[in-house]
Amino acid sequence: MQRSELQTNYWDRTVERIFNLDQGIRYVGISDLEYHVIVSKMRPGTSSLTPSELDWNFVSMAPKIMVDSAQRLEENCGPLQIMSVRYRRVLLAIYRSSQHIVMLSFESTVESPFLNKLAKGLESIMH
Repeated sequence: MQRSELQTNYWDRTVERIFNLDQGIRYVGISDLEYHVIVSKMRPGTSSLTPSELDWNFVSMAPKIMVDSAQRLEENCGPLQIMSVRYRRVLLAIYRSSQHIVMLSFESTVESPFLNKLAKGLESIMH
């Protein structure tokens, strides 16, 4: 098996593990800290609210900018665990590991108290 196939299998398994954290996860987007998109994937059987090109462009830039901005408060507020953005039609949760940023989308009806559990699960997957 070649390196690119191994990487693809690794990221496919990673996305599957993330989808298994919560049945409400509609979408997983993962980028590195240099704005390179690694994964942009809807849950099988789920329709996207946005064109896939828009998803790709958003994941490549916006979460890192948002997380970098939010991390400026860490000295006073403690380490950033996870952040969320609620739109009328979707809830986004954004998590930063040491090497990656993960963006998840959920139906807008989801409540946010689950975010602590989600952050702990992502920490165990994304190291």
